[in-house]
Amino acid sequence: MPKAYAYVRWSTASQGEEGRDSHDRQTTPLQAFTEATGVPVVETVIDKGISAFRGANARIGQLKGLLDRIESGEIEHGDYI
Repeated sequence: MPKAYAYVRWSTASQGEEGRDSHDRQTTPLQAFTEATGVPVVETVIDKGISAFRGANARIGQLKGLLDRIESGEIEHGDYI
């Protein structure tokens, strides 16, 4: 059965502070995804305060780790990102 991995990111640390909605706005739809598809979200990786403008998240952030796991086969063909 396929699994889902969620990636959440916001550009500045202040966007993830209490009272701000970056985290909730990006993670709330995950439950609806599981209910609609039957595919469980088994992990959520978060890049807090890492800009994607110049691709830093793909070079040094949690996204890089996720991409490495895809490349290694740990995250399998047919899984959702």
